[in-house]
Amino acid sequence: VVIKIFFALSAFLITHMLLEQKRKGVVSLKTYFLRRAFRILPMYYFLLVIGIVVLPLATVFAYPKACALASDDFFIYKLLCFLLLVPHFPELFHYSLPFVQVSWSVGVEIGFYLIVPFIVVGRFKKKWALLMSIFIADEVVYYLFKYHVPLDIPLKSGMVLQCYHFWERLSITSFLAGAVMAVIWHFNYARVIKLLKGISVQLISIVTVAICLVFDSSVPLLHELCPLGIAILIFNIATNAKSQIKLR
Repeated sequence: VVIKIFFALSAFLITHMLLEQKRKGVVSLKTYFLRRAFRILPMYYFLLVIGIVVLPLATVFAYPKACALASDDFFIYKLLCFLLLVPHFPELFHYSLPFVQVSWSVGVEIGFYLIVPFIVVGRFKKKWALLMSIFIADEVVYYLFKYHVPLDIPLKSGMVLQCYHFWERLSITSFLAGAVMAVIWHFNYARVIKLLKGISVQLISIVTVAICLVFDSSVPLLHELCPLGIAILIFNIATNAKSQIKLR
């Protein structure tokens, strides 16, 4: 849930920034991608060196199966995935590399950074409708797969199950929910803003996020409510002058 909060907040801020730049006529994709690269890549590759080269040599950090995971037949494939900025791909087929498996979120975030500018800058008249359509489609697929495919049939085992978890980790709904809130704010959809900026909505959103933190996805529909609750809370904090919680 915590990573979903980060994804939704990141999507909200990045989408809002791009929309503001487009309004002022100063959008530069070259500058945008360079800034993202300079903020992410130096620390990312530094941590890769620490996690792949340094820590495996320190026996104090060794844990069961770490050596086996690092020396299996797919080590080169996994290493290439990390070097090519898709560290979440190894988990689709095999176990990830020890010590650096937590960097999967960086690959997911980079994927969003690559896609969102073309949606924002593109000639889509109703960006919120496009984003919400993708959001709903993702939720429908997730809901049907999780709640309507029996767990005891072969379809839900092996490769298909790994694909399911991989898709879940992409956190598409978290990114889309944050982006939709930024679009609503930027284009000043007055009725929606009035509905979502109240203190009562903030309290409901906080309770929703708190429930998600406690129960995670063990309760039906929490996966669907969590990204919306997070995005609405971020939107409420950003637009509500009376909010005691601030984004900065």
